[in-house]
Amino acid sequence: MTIAFAASVLAALIFGVVFVRYGEHRRSLAVLGIVLPVIFLGPSAYYAFDGTAYRVFTSDALDAYRWVSCAVFLIATLAFVFRNRVVESRLPDREVNDPSGDSPTVRAYLAFVALAVVVYVLVFLPRWPVVNLITDGELIRRPDSSGSIPFFFTASALTHVVLPSAYLLFREKLSTWAHLAALAGVATLLALPGHTGIVAFFFIFIWVYVFDAKFDRRLVAIVAVLLLAFAISKGSASLEIATWASLAASAVRRFFVTQGAGMIVRISMVSSGFAFGSEPIKNSVFEVIYGRADGSAPTHFIGDLIVRWGYGAAIASFVVFMAIVVVLGTIVDKWYRGNLFLTWHLYVVLYFFAMSEIGTANLLRLLVVVVNLTLVMFVLPRLHLERVRGFRWLNRLAEPAPG
Repeated sequence: MTIAFAASVLAALIFGVVFVRYGEHRRSLAVLGIVLPVIFLGPSAYYAFDGTAYRVFTSDALDAYRWVSCAVFLIATLAFVFRNRVVESRLPDREVNDPSGDSPTVRAYLAFVALAVVVYVLVFLPRWPVVNLITDGELIRRPDSSGSIPFFFTASALTHVVLPSAYLLFREKLSTWAHLAALAGVATLLALPGHTGIVAFFFIFIWVYVFDAKFDRRLVAIVAVLLLAFAISKGSASLEIATWASLAASAVRRFFVTQGAGMIVRISMVSSGFAFGSEPIKNSVFEVIYGRADGSAPTHFIGDLIVRWGYGAAIASFVVFMAIVVVLGTIVDKWYRGNLFLTWHLYVVLYFFAMSEIGTANLLRLLVVVVNLTLVMFVLPRLHLERVRGFRWLNRLAEPAPG
């Protein structure tokens, strides 16, 4: 055990105590209590106990990563103290009435986006990894790395942002069976490209905010569904216990180690003087880790900043990021308490930037977040298209579903 490891564990414990002390695990920024330990503590603990996966970096790089982790946890801790001691007291109390859930125009817009996504999926149906596995028995490369499906990043941004938010906006108005069908439909569309990470964090959101983070049979069902999704994404059809035990171990390692290991490898590559070219950093890192050039290895957004600009710029960027996040989180919690539609948008943005770099794909997703929020919460409810001749059929969308 090194001093750097002990320091990072201590910093993580301090962060955890403060996080729980202020009840952040039940508020809009709960995802940070998951992604920060996953990325900045999981790999450190794994390699402290002689883990070998992705081990293509030096011990010095591992220690440097641990010191970065210390800085991240301490900054996040101070940010949450500042949020609860200063920002909340300075931000006036108000409860904003959000009429979007009762707007037929909003319902029509979200239904149109959902239909567009479904049509897009059907047009390129044979090219989706999960579908190809079922029909041809072959697990092909994901479209984000193969480029096999045109406009994939645009469609995935809509799928990741708009579809879950639509489900969350109307879930209380749905009948039991419609609720289950909508939940299954959103999860299926998220899983089709073969990326289980967003599926996992969607169900984590449901568990935290809809199921109140209770350890009951619903959590067991979520874990079972996620393990099944992971098995399918790996092309496994075996029913043997040993195979499923291996898959479970692989899923845990994938969740707690992979993303953070990508940052350690970046640090090691910088230390060794690796010449990064014009291609995305995550592609070069993938090639170093796996020895082939057919994928990518993303990590927390500060990882690429360390490569491009150094530790100082990366840490400074994280300070600015946390300052913005705690203000936005406080606005959501004080003005829009219980608004899961809005909370999802903040949650998914934090997920995107925790799991990948500040690049074109994430900027596109951020644009979709801003546009979707603006349309649903501020523009469409005020249009009242249902009052316009030719659009009065929209009134039928305002009728509640039967119990």
